[in-house]
Amino acid sequence: MAVVIFAVRVVPAALRTDWMAGAGRHVAAAAVFVLVAMAIFLYVVYKFISDPAIAADPTSIGGVLVASDHSAFIGVITNLVFGLLLTLTADRADRWPWATQVGFWGTNLGLVAFIVGLVAESSTLKMVGAPVMGVSLLVGLAVLAMRLQDSELAAEA
Repeated sequence: MAVVIFAVRVVPAALRTDWMAGAGRHVAAAAVFVLVAMAIFLYVVYKFISDPAIAADPTSIGGVLVASDHSAFIGVITNLVFGLLLTLTADRADRWPWATQVGFWGTNLGLVAFIVGLVAESSTLKMVGAPVMGVSLLVGLAVLAMRLQDSELAAEA
C-alpha cells in the first residue's frame, strides 16, 4: 500500500522536475528508482515463492538479484546523496558545468542499461552500461569533491 501511495503522490511531482539542472533531478531520479527497485525486488520474491528450489541454487536469478541491489543502492541512495551534497553546496559554482551533466546522465542512463542487461542477461548491455555508469559516478564524485573543497577554502579565508 505504501508503494502505491508513494507512486501516486511523489512520482508525478518528481517527473515534473527540471531534468536539465539542479539537485532536484537527483532526488526525482531516486523517486523513480524506488519504484524500479521495488518492482525488481517483488519479482525476486515471486521467483522464490513460485520455485522453492531457487533458495538452494539462486544462480538462475543472479542477474536479477544484482539488478535489485544496483537499483536500490545506486539508483536510490547514490542519487539522494548526490542531490543532498549539491543542495548543501548550492552557493558554490561548478568549475566544469558539463561534468555535472555527465555525472547525472551518465550514471543514471548507464544504470538503466546495466539493470536491463542484468535482467535480460544481455552481456552487451552490461558491458556498455557498467563502464558508463562507473566513469560517470567518478566524474560526479569529482564535481562534488571540488564543490566541497571550495567550501573549505571559503571557510578558511
